[in-house]
Order: sequence, then C-alpha cells, then structure tokens
Amino acid sequence: MYPINVVAIGGGTGLSFLLTGLKELVPKYIKRLSAIVAVTDNGGSTGRIIEFHDSVPAPGDVRHCITALASTSALKKLLEHRFKNGGELDGHSVGNIILTALTEEYGDFLQAILILSKILKLKGEVLPSLVEQVQLVARFSDGELVKGEVEIAKHGRAMLGKIVDIWIEPRIAKQQEVRAPDLVLKRIRQADFIIVGPGSLYTSLMPNFLVKNLKRAVINSTALKVFVMNLMTQYGETHGFSASDHLKKFSEILGSNIFDIVVVNRAQLSNQILARYRQEGAALIQVDTKELSKYARRIISGNFYLLDKFGRIRHDPKKLADAIKSVIIEYFPGR
Repeated sequence: MYPINVVAIGGGTGLSFLLTGLKELVPKYIKRLSAIVAVTDNGGSTGRIIEFHDSVPAPGDVRHCITALASTSALKKLLEHRFKNGGELDGHSVGNIILTALTEEYGDFLQAILILSKILKLKGEVLPSLVEQVQLVARFSDGELVKGEVEIAKHGRAMLGKIVDIWIEPRIAKQQEVRAPDLVLKRIRQADFIIVGPGSLYTSLMPNFLVKNLKRAVINSTALKVFVMNLMTQYGETHGFSASDHLKKFSEILGSNIFDIVVVNRAQLSNQILARYRQEGAALIQVDTKELSKYARRIISGNFYLLDKFGRIRHDPKKLADAIKSVIIEYFPGR
C-alpha cells in the first residue's frame, strides 16, 4: 500500500526532470524518494574540480538532482548559478563549489551531500552511486579505446565507430575496485519501486550499473522496476536505436531482463522541431512495440514531452509524475 519507497537511478539532466515531478508525490504517494546518481561526468566545472581535488567525485549531476529537489526557486537559482566574470571561478557553479567545500570539511563526499540536503530541506535524498573518482572507458568498433565521458561523446559524435563495450576504472591508480556506498545498497533493498531513466544510455544510465554491487542489488531487488525511455536518439551514442534497442543493451549489461514496465513517448513532434534535431543527427525514438515487449512486460505510452525556453524537447516532469502516480495507485493500492 502507498505511500511507498521509490528509488530513481540515472544521471545528467534527465533524472533531475523526473525528480522535479516525483517530489510532488511526497508524502502522499511516496514515503521516501531516493535518487542514485552517476558520478562519471568530467566536463566543464565538474572536470576542473576533479582534476585538482582527488577526494571529490564528479559533483555536477548530483548538483542537478539536489537542485531538482530544492524547495524554492531561489535556492535552485543559487545552486545553478555560474560565475561569469573571469578569473579562477569563471564557469564554476555555486552548487559544485559548495559540495567540494563540504567534502573537504568533512572528508567524505556522501556526508557532504547529506549535510547539504539537510540544510536545503529537500523532499527526498540524493546519493552518489560511488564516492571515489572514476572514469568511464569505452571501446569503439573502430578499435579505439577512449577514456572520459566527454571524450567518449566527442568520439561518438565524429561517427568514427560505435560503442561496443563500456566500463569504469578508478581514476586514481591506488584505488581498489569501486563499490557503491552501503546506504545506496540499503535504499535499493528497501525500495518498493525502482525507476531507471531518462538519460543518455551509455554516459548517464549505464555507469550506475557498471558498479558491480549496485547492479547485483538491483537485479536481486523484488521492487517493481520501470524504465523511462528517452525522447530522442543521441548522435554518437544511440544513433538509429529503436526503443527496444535501448532495453536490449541494458539486458546485455545486466545479464537479464529486469524491467516490468517501460514508459515511452508516442506524441509526434512538429516537422520544424524534427528538422532542427535532424541537423544534429538525432531523431524521435521509434517505439517498436513487438520487439519492446520482449524486454518489458508492460508498455505505458503517452505524450510525455514539453519544449523548454530554448525550444529543446524535454520530459515533462508533471506528465511523467502523473504516469508514475497511476502505476503506484494500481500496484500499491492506498490505505
């Protein structure tokens, strides 16, 4: 019966959009909302921080999720503010600097996140899938071995080859095999409902499941498992992928089909929007229902997108949350 424990797993901006909607279901439908976030980003402010601070895993995606769960727009603006006046702070976000400072102060990245979350009185909790610095490594079909999320995306966009294998390595040689924190594993065990996505398949979602003990915990979980499909293909990562191709790749990484439900967008976009994305090598993900049903027992489809202020399509947080709420009501009837 609801309210229930929900775990959302991902990274990038996709997870933050989902959390923006899910926090409105707390506490009536969701008792505890936990976001498990990848820490493999190495671009921009995040890349500069991890270059000079060995104890700080990539904070960028964590910051996005903390911002999404923040209670006021003023706090969101503060955390996402980037310095623009030159100098050493130029390009850095306030949220990244705060997380770095708290990690230095308390000596632990997870503790830093929990303290900041408490200060901001979040409607949920944000947990990193790792507390060590790591780098994403991909082998491409052209034989190249590429290290770093940014470098992998760049190599992919050049269309020199497709990703054929991907893994994570400790960024610092002295580190041992990386493991998810105990609190992350505990939240997965306690979950009634696990949501994966939306997000870049190889560089936002999969990095979480390349952590062996986290992957095992999700596979062994008895929670209802839902995958939220991206809206568009991503040039250099999922160029030409159908909806079923995404879940097929996941099943290869996990070694099994774990998803009970997949949420897909079936709303059509205007020719003007599609033409703009075609220039970037992206296209609307095609929902191949027959093949997709091999990887998830149920398909929920609908109109799940919105246009942001830049004319980019994003998942609509409210529409996604409404779909998740309907599933909660159906599978976990209220008291």
